[in-house]
Amino acid sequence: MRILVVDDSPDNLLLMQIELEHLGHTVVTAEDGASALDIALANPPEMLISDIRLSGIDGYELVRSMRRNPNLQFIPAIAVTGLSSPEEQLRMRQAGFTSCLVKPVELETLAAEIELVSRKRASQQDI
Repeated sequence: MRILVVDDSPDNLLLMQIELEHLGHTVVTAEDGASALDIALANPPEMLISDIRLSGIDGYELVRSMRRNPNLQFIPAIAVTGLSSPEEQLRMRQAGFTSCLVKPVELETLAAEIELVSRKRASQQDI
């Protein structure tokens, strides 16, 4: 799967890229929301994994922008963030994230969530 990963921490970005490539995915990265949106518009990914707290366009606005675009609106989006309150989890879902994981995320948890989100998307497309 081609996954766009967005995080403003270069260390977190590199770690996520290595983990996802280890799982067999093709990874494209961005360090901010504006760059991520440009990348997604130019070559839509099959999935988005994004931090919430980003400079400029934050994760919420990134996903809202994607949901408004017909070419990007159905791309599954996983938030990977340090924000864990029930209010923040609800806000992430309302913005358009498919699911939310709280940092730090173990590789097995991330792999399971990608699989779950992929299966949900496939079953919705069958309807």
